Amino acid sequence: MLLGADTNIVVRLIVEDDTAQVDRILALLSHHELFVPLTVMLEAEWVLRSRYRLSRMEIATAFAALCRLESIWVEEAGKLTWAIDQYRSSGDFGDFVHILSCDDCEGFATFDAALQRAASTDWPVSVMDVP
Repeated sequence: MLLGADTNIVVRLIVEDDTAQVDRILALLSHHELFVPLTVMLEAEWVLRSRYRLSRMEIATAFAALCRLESIWVEEAGKLTWAIDQYRSSGDFGDFVHILSCDDCEGFATFDAALQRAASTDWPVSVMDVP
């Protein structure tokens, strides 16, 4: 059976700061698979960065490992790898998730000049200023 996972599940697996809860998650994973929506990944990045003070490298490494776990299905894991790789070096994880979610669009409109400057031709969609 596939169950959706809340942010606190993802965070707990990464920081392992509550042994009893981690044990409960591992027991759950022995009988179920977990689905992690992109929205949970967005919130988890914020919690890990702001509450736990993890570095972008620590978060990117943890997210990449999470995407490879056998019993956890991260929404758009293949596309999310691009966002994780971009985030690893610089930028805002949320922006990258927004961009990867718009890969069927003609472009991604923003007022964020830094994001526009950082954009590359190998990104899933072009980033443009609002005309």
